[in-house]
Amino acid sequence: MERNVVTGIAFSVFAIMAFFLFKKVSNEERGILAFKDRSAFSTNSFFDSRLDPLAVVDGNPDTAWIESMPGQSNCIRGETVTTRADERPDCLFIQIDLGFSHRPHVNQPEKNPLESLEIRNPGNAYSRPKQVRLVFFLQEVVDIDRELRLPTLPQFWTSREIVLADTASNNVSLDFLPTLEDTAVYPGKVKRIWMRMEIESVYPASSSAVAISELSYKNKKGSVVQ
Repeated sequence: MERNVVTGIAFSVFAIMAFFLFKKVSNEERGILAFKDRSAFSTNSFFDSRLDPLAVVDGNPDTAWIESMPGQSNCIRGETVTTRADERPDCLFIQIDLGFSHRPHVNQPEKNPLESLEIRNPGNAYSRPKQVRLVFFLQEVVDIDRELRLPTLPQFWTSREIVLADTASNNVSLDFLPTLEDTAVYPGKVKRIWMRMEIESVYPASSSAVAISELSYKNKKGSVVQ
């Protein structure tokens, strides 16, 4: 009798612990899915709901991300370059999710290197980016169901300073990006790629606010990545 009581209590404790673990994992998974849906943010977008950084990745050139340059910008000519994803640069920036470093394939994940970046501006009314720094980060991909943990912070990958032309569209080669690693399994060495564009200077216009309508990428096979 006592043995049955002890067994019942132990089973009940195990069931309660399993339930709370399941709830914890489910909540974390929902959090990651919500995080995945948010593919762009900017200097002040977390504090000002009127800003719309997602406009640069919506595939619609009629919408735009519009945000003013800070009054005192210290992000000039590499003086305060930040290489941590959780550290905010002291200048206007927009950061977007470029998707995954590999695509599904028959035998194993196939590398999906990016080839070029197109920066489109909506018109002459807003200031256009002139000198920018492109900072790239890699974030591990985690199988939440099996590993029961959250991904770590994105890690610095590489950066490049570029001067853009004062035109409606600029195409930037990404041939400076390091070669991606092969991986035999998923998630393995598959990474999520982030890019932060730090705007160091602009071409002045009637509005001091900066506007970008689209940031789109092409991979080595020519397909566009939104």
